[in-house]
Amino acid sequence: MRTKSRLKFESRAGFNWGDVYDQLDWLPDGGLNIAHETVDRHARGPLRDRVALVWLGRDGEREEHTFGGLAELTGLFANVLVSLGVEQGDRICICLDRLPELYVALLGTLKTGAVVVMLPSRSSANVIKDRMLSTRAKVLVAQPETRRSLHTAVFEMFDLQHIVVVNKDRRDPLPIETADLDYDEEMGKAPADFTVAPTGQYDYASIHYAEAGPGVVQAHLSVAQHLAAGKWALGLTDGDLLWSLADPASPAGTSFGLVAPWTAGARLLVYEEDADTAACYAAVEKHRVSVLHAPAGAVEDIAAAGKGIADGRDLSSLRHVVTDGGSLAADIVERASVATGSPVYDTWLQAETGTAVIASSSIAGVRPGSAGTAMPGVEIAVLGDDHRTAAPGAVGELAVRPGWPSMFRGYWGDRRRSAERFRRGWYMTGQRASIDAGGFVWLADR
Repeated sequence: MRTKSRLKFESRAGFNWGDVYDQLDWLPDGGLNIAHETVDRHARGPLRDRVALVWLGRDGEREEHTFGGLAELTGLFANVLVSLGVEQGDRICICLDRLPELYVALLGTLKTGAVVVMLPSRSSANVIKDRMLSTRAKVLVAQPETRRSLHTAVFEMFDLQHIVVVNKDRRDPLPIETADLDYDEEMGKAPADFTVAPTGQYDYASIHYAEAGPGVVQAHLSVAQHLAAGKWALGLTDGDLLWSLADPASPAGTSFGLVAPWTAGARLLVYEEDADTAACYAAVEKHRVSVLHAPAGAVEDIAAAGKGIADGRDLSSLRHVVTDGGSLAADIVERASVATGSPVYDTWLQAETGTAVIASSSIAGVRPGSAGTAMPGVEIAVLGDDHRTAAPGAVGELAVRPGWPSMFRGYWGDRRRSAERFRRGWYMTGQRASIDAGGFVWLADR
């Protein structure tokens, strides 16, 4: 790994995306790959033996994985996929709980140059079938109960060639279908050495689906903005332990809960099961969490519970809480800040933006109730019905100037709909908002 100077995020002044690109390792041929930037480059450097992932299972299990160990596991899974005939550009659907195998499968897929389709672990059979058909996915990675829920639907997934079943610690006693592949058995047969596919910065990397929307395609260049978000919005420093309460399949869960922290060399805490507010405080105290990523609903729960529930807990390790709704009311932000004893930084993102394009932080400042200001290197505006910039404080449609690194590459299979989102040189988000004279964004429809 090349030695680089530390990237400073002290202000927007003089910010240049080229400086962010210089912090990435890049592939030997000049290509770019998210898996390489999140794991492999650290595994070949001084962070090789740093614990990157601390996983706590629902039955009291605990696993720790170093960057070096993750590099090997993701190489194994990449070799499994290649042995199944997976080629660069193929789509791989992953539908798993918060298990270490989810992170291994995601990054192992990216190493092959295939495209990850992330599905929430509780997706219905109809949703899985729809996504598989839409993306013409070749492989599905799922848990036993999810696999069984599909029944005969698998015969309607015409491009599906293989199902890889992840039966964590053999929890499920039932045998898998004869035609299915056992994750552990396949990993046990695969070699560890793997050369990352020569992916380019604009090659497709992932497809995320909003609840009822089209598939949003992201490319490998998005890792640059994930790194920027990690530094600016999450405020990550060397040695931080981040805990994300979000679903890893969501855009925020993937960005804030995996790509951003690991690209920055931070550590992740992952609980298999959801945690209520009391359990959240207990975990922060026990594991000395320094940055908590909590979706808007979790922050609302923290605010509703009040400070009393935190009494007796040592939350001194917690430096700040980051959320991603962009629409939390000022009193909720203030009460959650009092309850945790830490500032709450709101951010705003869409699947289309890849990661945060608007954020509050210690650098940007906080105005409770506001989503924050534009991230460095991102130009935003509020446009009126005539698609011209609205006056400060006036409500219109939030727009982002194309060209930010995590800008979506389009909607999967729908060029017309993709083109419709761009007007007069702006990406139209569909979000109503206003921007005050200080540059802070206020969403109009909570």
